[in-house]
Amino acid sequence: MLIKMTLLSDTVPGSGEGLAGVLDTDIAYDDVGLPFIPAKRLKGLLRESAMELETLGAVLQGTVQALFGTGYAPTGAEFKVSNGCIRQYGQTHRALQWLQGNERYGRLFHPHAVLGCFTRIRSQTAMTAEGTYADRSLRSMRVLNRGQEFFFALEAPEAHRPTLETVCKVTRAMGAGRTRGLGQIRLELVDEESNDLEAMAPADEGLREEDACRISLTIRTEAQVLASNRVGRSQASEGHIPGGLILGALAGRYIAARSLAAPDTDKDFRSIFLDGRVQFSPAFPLDVEGRQTIPCPLSIVREKNSDELYDLSRDEDRDRLARDGSLQTKGCPAEWVFLEEGALSRASVAFEVEYHHRRPDDKAKGRAGEAMPGAEDEGAFFQFEVLSPGQSFGASITGPYGLLRQLTPLLAENRTLYLGKSRTAQYGRCTVSMDGPYRYAATEGRIEPGGHAVITLVSDAVVLNACGYPSADPNDLAAEMNRRHGISLEIEDSWGTCAKSVMLGGFMGVWRLPRPQTAALKAGTVLRVKNAGWSPVDIGMLEAVPYGQRTPEGFGRIVVNRHGHCATSDVTPAPEALQPAPSTDTFVMVKEKIARRALEDALTVEAVRKAGKPPADVPPSFLARMLKLIDRNTSFDGLGKDLDAFADKRAGRHAEKLAAPLFIGNDGKGFQEVKFADTVSQCRQRLDLDVLLPDAGDSRNASGELYAFYQVYARAFLTHLKLRRRS
Repeated sequence: MLIKMTLLSDTVPGSGEGLAGVLDTDIAYDDVGLPFIPAKRLKGLLRESAMELETLGAVLQGTVQALFGTGYAPTGAEFKVSNGCIRQYGQTHRALQWLQGNERYGRLFHPHAVLGCFTRIRSQTAMTAEGTYADRSLRSMRVLNRGQEFFFALEAPEAHRPTLETVCKVTRAMGAGRTRGLGQIRLELVDEESNDLEAMAPADEGLREEDACRISLTIRTEAQVLASNRVGRSQASEGHIPGGLILGALAGRYIAARSLAAPDTDKDFRSIFLDGRVQFSPAFPLDVEGRQTIPCPLSIVREKNSDELYDLSRDEDRDRLARDGSLQTKGCPAEWVFLEEGALSRASVAFEVEYHHRRPDDKAKGRAGEAMPGAEDEGAFFQFEVLSPGQSFGASITGPYGLLRQLTPLLAENRTLYLGKSRTAQYGRCTVSMDGPYRYAATEGRIEPGGHAVITLVSDAVVLNACGYPSADPNDLAAEMNRRHGISLEIEDSWGTCAKSVMLGGFMGVWRLPRPQTAALKAGTVLRVKNAGWSPVDIGMLEAVPYGQRTPEGFGRIVVNRHGHCATSDVTPAPEALQPAPSTDTFVMVKEKIARRALEDALTVEAVRKAGKPPADVPPSFLARMLKLIDRNTSFDGLGKDLDAFADKRAGRHAEKLAAPLFIGNDGKGFQEVKFADTVSQCRQRLDLDVLLPDAGDSRNASGELYAFYQVYARAFLTHLKLRRRS
């Protein structure tokens, strides 16, 4: 389903930000300048409308709780709504992204120029009792122009559709200034167009129930995602999607699909989600070539003021740094890297900052106030740092084939998955592509007796020490590997071992309690180990299992000898050039509007240049009269008739003196349209607008747009003359 919002008046769905000296209140817009309406604004309005209907008895008691849920619900509400976007948003965004990256037109299509096609700036002041403006009360705000339509993707049980339709009908205003004529809206519930996705049914290749298999997932963020499990950063997202979020989302879908009242008593549910037989890895970002990255090993450092890389787990690099004391190094070259035979490819993750406030219980107060001990509820203010939409992450699910086979229908039937916090409005909407399950391919190789290896943590590891307490000591991780496999790996006391710790937390919705805070080894920790035993150690055996606690959530995963055996160099490829996207009606409107504005600016500059020194005997009254005539008419013919009335009069002589710069004909009569059209054409060519506006200013165009350009030019010319006369 979709909620269609039509703006019946200018609307201000504030973003919580402003522009110093220019704007006090701004709206939300994306990286290319397309505006959107945050879903949290809409959900709050719908909830308030539903509460009023419930109070009046227009809907059944309990409707609000059943539809919108309650705080700290174990599985979350079934109502989920995403940000409101313009029609054909995806294609329009890609088309503008290509245009802004184009060397030829990028300077014209700045995001603020795009935003100006949908918005305008309004200013207002407060009035005193005497009817004058109040001192220091001038405020400016950016408003969405009326008449626009925005569409919100909605997920809700079909049984609640009649209630939602009623709630939409009574919701008629939103945003700032809704009691002063702004923010009048109309909401409608419409059906979403089918996306015709093909079902991803994996082929059964004769796998047995207990065969170790893997499902590969590609997760694309369709909306902002708030994903965090770090202590002290509950409102700031990680640069990846923790595996626990994927586990929780699929567990909730599994419970709903099988209508489990007590899932912990279901044997299959326990085997898949609780007993550790299936592991859900974190989702790490993909690089520019679509390869899954890992956290950059902490042993890889970059030379200061240089692109040369050194790996402290490699003997040659470590010895060179020890010999040359003048070499200065700094931290890892990037947070996320793809490593293969010494070739390092960097990847980055984009973040955004969002602001929200919860209104006080007293709805007469329009915004959150300052909370005081013992005072009444004043609402709350929130600031989130979230993953930007449009990014791709790679993850995997490993476990026995018999259990993974039960997960594939959950993803094949509905590829939309909501991950992270605040999923019911604005955040968490992702699209998941699945490949598998296929047989798990173990890494080949061995650590010979007396040989060395480099072990890298690719996810945080919660290991226990000998007393059973959480530890961030790499020796405890090595000890668990030895106990698990009956081997004897020893950590070498050298630069090659680089470790950091992190505090993990989180929240368990079923318990309605925070998770215990535990110290853990941070992803990227590097252990340089030696095989002190008499038998070789199989690398595939080491990588096949995770280590420590909370392994179903993807903690404790390692890779062996991914680096440290050869020199490391940065081979990050340049991003591929953006390809032109299919055009849309909105894109055509934006393109033509910005191009026309650029052409009008060029004509204004030309008019100011031609103004020069004004004739001494052309009075300001005549200039004002000409401005009125130009604004009043809609064609050269109408203006020409008015000028003909000046003939043989003093005004006619004034018109003759301005004939050349205003393209007036001989003796102050008629107009030289072709000559002005040539001026427009020259400006168009100078700005390289022939492709964007091929016919603008053509004298053969009978639509009257040539006269509209003339009005812009003449206004600038005459206004500049008036100002110069005053000076």
